[in-house]
Amino acid sequence: MPIQVATIELHTGDTPVLRFQIVRKRAGVVLGPVGKSDLSALTLTHKNVSDGSIINNRNGQNALNLNNVTVDEDGWVEWSMQAADNPIVSTVLKAGEYEDHVSKFVATTKDGLKSTRYIRTRVMKEI
Repeated sequence: MPIQVATIELHTGDTPVLRFQIVRKRAGVVLGPVGKSDLSALTLTHKNVSDGSIINNRNGQNALNLNNVTVDEDGWVEWSMQAADNPIVSTVLKAGEYEDHVSKFVATTKDGLKSTRYIRTRVMKEI
């Protein structure tokens, strides 16, 4: 089954609020969104794609209604990204070029199922 990845283009230091759902799956079958009361854990890892470096200390970070992330009962997740989530890590990137970052949200339900959602951000170095 293909992995769905949302891609958002940003500028260095942008602070958007990203809104998405994490869905529960069993044997590849979508069972529906995972609401707050269904979760035992939600973690966030945010990396620079080119070198794998962790951005803004978000390495398996607790994101269950913490660390700028909220989850509601309908399974909607909102991540209020901070300026530090959208830096340029590369020292060789030229103005107007993009650097790719990937965020991985792992939801663990109270019955032990894990669901993952990836979000890719492309951050442009200012001109």
